[in-house]
Amino acid sequence: MAPCSRTWPPSTRRGLRPRREALLDGFAPGAVVAGRFRIDGWLGEGGLAEVFSAVDSDGRELALKALHAHLAHHAVVRERFEREMDLTRRVAGPGIVTVFDIYEHAGRPFFTMERLRGMTLADRLARGPMRGDEARRIAWEICAALRGPHAAGALHRDLKPQNVFLTAQGVKLLDFGAAKEAEEPALTAGSRVLGTPGYIAPEVWEGDPPDPRSDLYAVGAMFFEMIAGQRAFPVEEPSMLAALQRAPPDLRLVRRLASKEDAAIVARALAPDPEARFLTARQIMRALEGASVSTPPPPALRYARGEYDVVVHQVVNLLSPFQRDAGIGALLKRLDARAPRRWRWRLAGAGEATLAASANRPCADAVAALCAKYRVPATVREARDRSSTEAWLARRGAFLLVLIASLVAVGGGALLGSGARDCAFAGAIAAVLGYMLSWGLRPALSLSPLRDLPDRTTSRDRLAAALLRRARALERRAFRLPFRARPPLLEAALAARASVEKARAHRDEPVSADLLECAANADDLLDAVRSGR
Repeated sequence: MAPCSRTWPPSTRRGLRPRREALLDGFAPGAVVAGRFRIDGWLGEGGLAEVFSAVDSDGRELALKALHAHLAHHAVVRERFEREMDLTRRVAGPGIVTVFDIYEHAGRPFFTMERLRGMTLADRLARGPMRGDEARRIAWEICAALRGPHAAGALHRDLKPQNVFLTAQGVKLLDFGAAKEAEEPALTAGSRVLGTPGYIAPEVWEGDPPDPRSDLYAVGAMFFEMIAGQRAFPVEEPSMLAALQRAPPDLRLVRRLASKEDAAIVARALAPDPEARFLTARQIMRALEGASVSTPPPPALRYARGEYDVVVHQVVNLLSPFQRDAGIGALLKRLDARAPRRWRWRLAGAGEATLAASANRPCADAVAALCAKYRVPATVREARDRSSTEAWLARRGAFLLVLIASLVAVGGGALLGSGARDCAFAGAIAAVLGYMLSWGLRPALSLSPLRDLPDRTTSRDRLAAALLRRARALERRAFRLPFRARPPLLEAALAARASVEKARAHRDEPVSADLLECAANADDLLDAVRSGR
């Protein structure tokens, strides 16, 4: 829904038609509402409200957004409508439509806002695809408009071409009806997923709370549409949409004239994993300007408890000590997991061990995929297929072997007439051999590097893991530099560790813009050190 420069009376143009409901509720052309605003015409409508052109008593041209009459008596809907006005006013900026004040007429609340002249991005896209420079300019202006709301802790949550208005002065974002402050609870249980299919980020569909990266995903979808002339995800059926979003289209396969730089921006903006996307609007703006944007570290997995185990198999590889990007050591480092020495010894002796215990199927499959990447053979097994005998031996086998070996040695020495001292020595040697033989038993599940998994890994958990990885990388880089060059990196590492604690303290809340900004700053600093800048 967009306030625009169209005027009353209606013409045969699409979208201009009189509203009987408005005529009956005091918003007819020529009517004066709230004692000061003269209605000029009807401009458009959405699911929540409709927009009229009006003239204030002082002669100013305005747009009036009035709640639909049939919704005006619903307290929750009125609250959401009033919240839209309040939030839009608080995040006011050059790229946000200006909202003035709220009034009521004939039982219908309405608020006044600036009158815009131009067209929506949807109207422009109806004419066909855009040139690359035009699309980049519009996408850049959308990101510039989002920086203020994101910094203030607000999200739009319904970015789409219909809510982007193109004026001679630049882009204006409209309709903050779905907007939400980062720490604000939902008004209703059904309002958790708001927005338009095809522009809603996949993690939001899966139940994660939206964060600034969700808005940036919508920017990527619109940027694709501007260049390709068609939607990136042109379906609305949930299962088909989920499948398409897991494998976003390649822009250059749809529009051959698209540049590889634009295709790279789209690919990163539409990455299914939010950890692999642009972190802030500033990063996309830099990419649109042609500057390089630092890449994030590999994302943490979504660990979740379930009924599957991932069992790894040890393969003798004489080159493994010289391969930093393969083998069990590199795999554990990528998983941010620590393996006890007993687990490693038994993996070497038995040839297999449980890496992840009691994970859900998606988590187990993701771990197995990483195993394949690091050339560690692995299988996914159902937890119910565990052998009770193996489990008992894993827990008690070492003690049993030590005891049996010692008793056999002492008993054999006694039968041969050896002295007590010799029998004790033989028993000790046999105990050591028995313990070494126990390395041939699979390690207990309690030794698995990935065990006691949470019910689900939240978006804050994953960002906390990524921030910790960044902090460690900054510290390693700092200690390779001369002493005087260390402070900036160590300060950034300290800030990243503080952000880790902040993220973990409120793990179920949405990821805030300051955490993403901290991660982006760390990436920029690491990129500068690597390139020698």
